[in-house]
Amino acid sequence: MGKRILVTGGLGYIGSHICLELINSNHTPIIIDNLENSSMSTYEHLQSLTDEPIQYHRLDLRNQSALYNALKVSEYDAIIHTAGYKDARKSLKLPQHYFYNNIASTLNVIHENRQSLLKEQSEKPIVYSSSASVYGNHNELFVKENAPLRPLTPYAYSKLVSEEMFFGMKNVILLRYFNVIGNDDYLHFGERKSPTVKNVLQHLFDSAWNVGTFTINGKNHNSVDGTPIRDFVDVRDLAKAHVIAVEDAMRINLGVRTYNIGSGDATTILELAQAFDEVEYDFGDEIKGDISRSVADISLIDADLGWKPNITLKESIDSAWRRYQHVNK
Repeated sequence: MGKRILVTGGLGYIGSHICLELINSNHTPIIIDNLENSSMSTYEHLQSLTDEPIQYHRLDLRNQSALYNALKVSEYDAIIHTAGYKDARKSLKLPQHYFYNNIASTLNVIHENRQSLLKEQSEKPIVYSSSASVYGNHNELFVKENAPLRPLTPYAYSKLVSEEMFFGMKNVILLRYFNVIGNDDYLHFGERKSPTVKNVLQHLFDSAWNVGTFTINGKNHNSVDGTPIRDFVDVRDLAKAHVIAVEDAMRINLGVRTYNIGSGDATTILELAQAFDEVEYDFGDEIKGDISRSVADISLIDADLGWKPNITLKESIDSAWRRYQHVNK
């Protein structure tokens, strides 16, 4: 029998894919989103995929009373908390903005989840979308969950502080995901944000679209070609990991658990650029807070939950390129 899962940021890029996977797994999402970086058209498309009514609350998680009222009227079995700002470079310019949004909203989710369920004397399970940026730089290529945590940006630090706020709770799974790319349905799901806020693939696609030259920041990193090493995981695989995690959390109570979500494969930024024949690239200065090596060791989540990524890097890039072309046309 399907469950009712509350998804914060449920109309955003990652949240909408999680909602889609919940629907495909016979669960019903309950969506909280303030539409800052999303659109109601995404909600309408999700609703068209299921006969079950999808409850939606438009609110900002920093508004504690609004969140309390939403949870009070929502019958839910677990929470997947994905909402938050995520641009590491922008966080260097607006650190307090990132601290307030990401940390305060997470604390409110924790607090109001408990407050609205006092009659049941139990906490509903929470799956938290964290980030591999909490690891910072390491000499090892593959990072395990027990590696030292060395956040280099306010964004990464906000994720680490948010993780620590779950200390001592009874049923929480923290998912530290690496570089997320790809799209399930390029017409309906995808990033909706300022053109100035871009990930590495968007910069690469700009060059392929003849908007400009792709700049690789730094060529003295600890890698085979001197450029940063990344782990790219498809958003559809990421969504499956969230659903598998929340199903396991509803099944068994094991306290606070932490898992990496990545492909487990290393790709340098230069290798990524050279995969596009039409892309022109050059080298720029290394960016403050940029991580040299970031590749997931995913053996723990495979052993505990049986999750492995299935979508290739090429398939992910192709789907992201279709989304980019659709938006720019």
